[in-house]
Amino acid sequence: MNIPQSHRGTEPEDLNEFTEGIIGCAIAVPRALGPGLREHLYESALCIKFDEIGLRYERQKPIPVRYRGHLLGQYRVDLVVEDLVIVEIKSVERPVPAFEAQLITYLRVTKKRVGLLINFNSRLLKDGITRRAWSSEDVADAASGVRTIRVVPFVLRGIFALPHAQLRVRHRPSKMHRVSRLHHRL
Repeated sequence: MNIPQSHRGTEPEDLNEFTEGIIGCAIAVPRALGPGLREHLYESALCIKFDEIGLRYERQKPIPVRYRGHLLGQYRVDLVVEDLVIVEIKSVERPVPAFEAQLITYLRVTKKRVGLLINFNSRLLKDGITRRAWSSEDVADAASGVRTIRVVPFVLRGIFALPHAQLRVRHRPSKMHRVSRLHHRL
């Protein structure tokens, strides 16, 4: 009887369970320490929690950045857990979109499939966790240097539309608004 080969942690179900375990560890940290500490302290506490349950991780892993074959410098990824998941730690009052862009860049450069952005300064930690995942095609594209953009169509008021069309429709001023702006100019 042949049993199919399994690569623990690479199947989507295993990866989901794995990230849930990381999130569980992250939730335990602010319960003990509370909010308002610096990022490196939360990172140290999370590493202690990983040690307790036997997870392997790399801290402040340097990732080289190249442009046209030339080394520009290095990124520093906060944590790479079990060589599968990137964990980027923040402790800020208000997260900014640049943090998520940073995580996506780390995923692309390292060719990892899943990343967690954890803001320990959230009132409820579950509100401060962002999970981003790339499909296997995205990882393959990143490995080959090919960048593809997938546009997923959706239905808007019963009409087939693309996402950018929704923005145009939503932000188009009404006829009355245009007339009132015209009166202000006169």
